[in-house]
Amino acid sequence: RRKPALAALGAVALFAMIIGTGVSLYQWREAEEQRKVAEAKTGEAQSNLYTADVKDAMQAWNDGDVKAAAQFLSNHEKSAELGWEYYYLQGLLESNARLIPHDDAIDAIALSPDGATMAAGAGGDVYLWDLRGQPKLRKRIMGQTPAPAHSDGGQILGVALSQDGNWLAVMRFVRMGVSTVTVYDWKKARMIEFATTVRSYWVNRGSLLSFAGNTVVIAGGFSDHAAKETSAFPVQLWDYRKDKDVRHLKGTAGKIAVSQDETMLAAVTSEETVSLWNTKNWKQVGTLGEPLPCNGLSFSLSGRQLAVLSSKGITVWSTNSLQLSHRIDTDRPEERGASDVAFLGEDRLLIARGHAVDVWELEKLADGALRALGHGANVRSLEASADGSHFISGSADQSVRFWSVDDVRGQALALEPFRTFPVAPVFSADETRIAALASEQGHAVVVDTASLKPAFQLGQEAYRLDWDSDRSLEAIPATGKRATI
Repeated sequence: RRKPALAALGAVALFAMIIGTGVSLYQWREAEEQRKVAEAKTGEAQSNLYTADVKDAMQAWNDGDVKAAAQFLSNHEKSAELGWEYYYLQGLLESNARLIPHDDAIDAIALSPDGATMAAGAGGDVYLWDLRGQPKLRKRIMGQTPAPAHSDGGQILGVALSQDGNWLAVMRFVRMGVSTVTVYDWKKARMIEFATTVRSYWVNRGSLLSFAGNTVVIAGGFSDHAAKETSAFPVQLWDYRKDKDVRHLKGTAGKIAVSQDETMLAAVTSEETVSLWNTKNWKQVGTLGEPLPCNGLSFSLSGRQLAVLSSKGITVWSTNSLQLSHRIDTDRPEERGASDVAFLGEDRLLIARGHAVDVWELEKLADGALRALGHGANVRSLEASADGSHFISGSADQSVRFWSVDDVRGQALALEPFRTFPVAPVFSADETRIAALASEQGHAVVVDTASLKPAFQLGQEAYRLDWDSDRSLEAIPATGKRATI
């Protein structure tokens, strides 16, 4: 027998259950959608953070702030998806074991011929490092002339090491037009010193001091601080074993370089040409080319070539024929500002320029220079190893860095195709091409992985790239329609 009230109650309960289930399902769906949106936003935020941190890490590395670069990368070390750029930067940081920090800006550096000892002048002091294995500080020679506040007194102008690495020569600025040159038998703590007059101000510190057997060769110059008259000071030859026995090379008045075997001297003349001298008898054997203000000189490993750094460029000369063999033009804005030059072996030339060191292949000048990046301030001094396998650079960022050509080539190949540090690179399926956002504007560059040279560049702004196939790249823009390349 039907009971209408009970039936109505049951119907209401069933309806409420259905409504409740529907509401719960709706709420679940809403929650699920919100979760997906939140995850997407979290993923996008993490992706944006990763991109920003990688860019900041690269900037920190180029600024010489290694700790900051490592900190940016450490934010993502547990991430499941790390790109090529992360591992590239991590490799740079791991190679940082070849960096030696100091307490002040590096003014001058020198390597012993056997590569076992390095001298670095910084803040008026000279640091002597043993480079066999992990670098170890052997000795710190404190400045002999205390520097007054806000002056350059006591600043290191040049350092040099003898062939056996036992003798150290140091040139220090004293006052306008006067410097001291001190020779140390640094292993036995013996010191010989005399004062000499040199040019009051040098555009760069390289090519001022060198050994040639028992002789210390000291660069000449001009006392351009005189208001009415300019005096020329010739190159000085100091036989430090005989203490005060000093000779002068007539007609010279500028920077110097001595060949690796110490048999030949190059010296700038008072006419601003470059003269060559036999160090056995100190006789002049020839003069090189065009008169130009000279800022640096360097012999090749064999002594058969000489590089001359001037305000107009870098020229390379044969020391046998006295003829010009190569020229690197510095009239272009990107090639200006060179502060030092050094031969690396026989066929490579190093040029300090701003925060970087350019490495030129003399037989491939048309290909341009590789750039060694990593210093956070101007590079002041360069020195190549005697065997041509590596070089060191001293910078105002208070560090000396060690480089091999492979280090520089790897860094340059990774960075050069993208102009700036590549962001979010993606490989095609066959791995023959890599695409990346190559600038802050988001322009995409596609590079062939075999040659590491740009295949083409997309001028459209994008924030993400996807390969649809091996030869079809889809650029997803921040606004507007997608572009398929």
